[in-house]
Amino acid sequence: MGGLGFLESVPDRSMKPFNTPSHTQAVERIVKEVTEASKHVIGPEQHDGFIRSRKMARQILPEFDTKQQYHPSGKIFVSIG
Repeated sequence: MGGLGFLESVPDRSMKPFNTPSHTQAVERIVKEVTEASKHVIGPEQHDGFIRSRKMARQILPEFDTKQQYHPSGKIFVSIG
């Protein structure tokens, strides 16, 4: 039996494999989010809540197109030390 040979033993023939991209930036981001959630909470419900709350928090933050918008004075301070 090959990689997807197990599908032949499944009685429901409507279940077919489908092609999805697996090496995209979106997938990388999702893997990173799930890994972070796993570091902080335990359980599927807590993982879901952790990921959703972080996503909502990001949507609340303002978006800036340039550094000048982020630093309205036009001065960028660099911390040394």
